[in-house]
Parts: sequence; C-alpha cells; structure tokens
Amino acid sequence: MKTIRQLRAAACLILAATAAVSCSPSPHPLAEAADGADGGARTEKVIAYLPSGMTSPFYSQAAQSAAQTGEKYELKLEAQAPPAETDFNGQVAIFENFISKKVDGILFCAIDDKVLAPSIRKANEAGIPLVVFNSLTPQRGGKIAGYVGYNQFKAGFRVGEYAARLLKGKGKVFIVRGVPGYHDTLRTQGFYEALKSFPGIRIVGEQAADWVRDKSITIASDALDEHPDLDLILGVNDEMAIGASIAARSKRRNVYTIGIDGNPNAMDEIEKGNLTATLAAFPEKIGEVAMEQMHKLLEGQSIEPYLETPSVVVDQSNLAQYKTGGLWTEPRASEPENWQP
Repeated sequence: MKTIRQLRAAACLILAATAAVSCSPSPHPLAEAADGADGGARTEKVIAYLPSGMTSPFYSQAAQSAAQTGEKYELKLEAQAPPAETDFNGQVAIFENFISKKVDGILFCAIDDKVLAPSIRKANEAGIPLVVFNSLTPQRGGKIAGYVGYNQFKAGFRVGEYAARLLKGKGKVFIVRGVPGYHDTLRTQGFYEALKSFPGIRIVGEQAADWVRDKSITIASDALDEHPDLDLILGVNDEMAIGASIAARSKRRNVYTIGIDGNPNAMDEIEKGNLTATLAAFPEKIGEVAMEQMHKLLEGQSIEPYLETPSVVVDQSNLAQYKTGGLWTEPRASEPENWQP
C-alpha cells in the first residue's frame, strides 16, 4: 500500500505517460496546458479533470484510472485542482480556465452544488459536455450530461448500521465532519438516520476538520480528552478517520475508527489494525466509469443521466475480497440524490 505522497507521485507518473503531465503547487495541475507545449493548435481531444481538491488520495486514484481509460480512446487527461477543498473561488477559476482553453469535455466534482452554476452555463454555451463524478446530487444551473457516483446518504446509513453492530447497540460516538456541503451533509445524515434505531448509542459531539488529517488529529484528541469513555469515532472521509486513529493510538485509547472513501492508504491502515473500517466507494472505478461516460458522449451516444456506483463497508473480514475486486458490482441507472442543508 502507498502513502499519500507516493500516491501523488504515482498519479503524476501515470498521467505523465498518458497525458504529458507535470505536478506543481497551488493550484495543483497534473497536466500541461491544452494548447500544446509549442503554443500551436492541439489535435488530440483533451478532457479536463477538476476535483474539489487533491488532498485526498481518492481524487488522485480517480485521476489515474480516468487517464488510463482515456488512453484507450486517445483522450488526453488534463487535471487541475484548487489547493484546498475550502477554496471555492479557486475551483471556479480553474473551471472557467478550462472553458477558455476549449477543452473537449470536463469531468468535475464540485465543492458544493451551487458555486459552479454560472460556470456550468458558460460551458453549456461553449458546447463542452460535462460529467460529474463522485456525486449523484444535481448541480444548480445549466445542463449536466451525466452523473457518476455512489449514493452518499445510503453510504452513511450503512456505516451507521455497521457502527451499531460493533457497539452492540450501546455506546458513545463522536463525528469528525468535512467541509460543509452536500458530500458532508448526506453522509452524516445517513449515519444519524441509521442510529435512530439504536437509542443506546449517543452521539456526544461533532466538529468539522475540512476533510484534512492534521485537523482531525487535533479534534479527535480533544474529543478523547473530553470523553474518557468514548467508544467510536466516525471520520466522514478516510483522511479524517486516519487522523482519529492516530489520535487514539497516541493516547493509548482503544476506540473504533471508521472512514468513508476506500482509499488505498485506508486499506493499508485496516490491514495493520490501525483503522477499524471504511466505506469503500471504489475511487479507481469511479474515475474509469466517468471517463467511459465522457467517451460515449463524444461519440454521440446517449448515456444514463445518473449512474450509481456501489459502496460497501470494508474491514479485516473482507479486505482480501475487496483487494481482488470481488466486492465490485456494475453501476446501475439511478435517481438523483437530493439533500437538505
């Protein structure tokens, strides 16, 4: 298994081989400009890739698989991300820069469901097809050709059911949340909904760590001090869950720690016994499926407007099966996932 730094390096190497890629700091480009190194007109089709940030290995892994899938169709991936998942203006600027470069399609995961609305309309006017990945929540404003992602409310619900089984219906839980928005809200709402059936389980607090490991370490450490009898910490993404597990181990506290993503480093932590479980959302498959959908659009084919990818809780009991691909199931047509802030 790879560290975050190794994953980022791997993303650069794979994209360099398939898309003449470079990595540089804020904002975080993973590929060269669409117009070509010599300033001349490009001949290959370029697909832009814009996640909400690149601090999570989820987006690096999805970028790798999207680039590899694009190779089959002679589609070049150009990836860029804001330096942090709180940089709303940065994501807008990158999106509009892709439009100005006249890329052939944009794969993106918005920080929230409305910040890109004016930019989406500009892309529509420019005739650039758009596919959202890692979400089934409709974007506000403009037209999106397709959505590829897992149902995040159901994911949170599955994690809640799993937590209840671990705790045998009784215990104290703390939640480390991400950046406010639909990703964080849906996952957390699902978790709360599952625990309604278990009155013996009490959520003693929650705090936002902005999807970042370092902030989660501090927040989880404080929660462990405040609640000496804490039983379980949910990190609403894997990086925050790993942060919580680091905090617990540093205090020699035996608490369950659970994440959501299915990143390679989380699987490594599960194998080591440091992290209890994660809700695996198959980031590498999401990147692949999203690029497949974009290819179909460019070929003039129709696609499902909402394509739901699977999610499954992975712990030591089924980790080997996950690694061999045995837990993956084919995406299916679905309905949009609505949310309430």
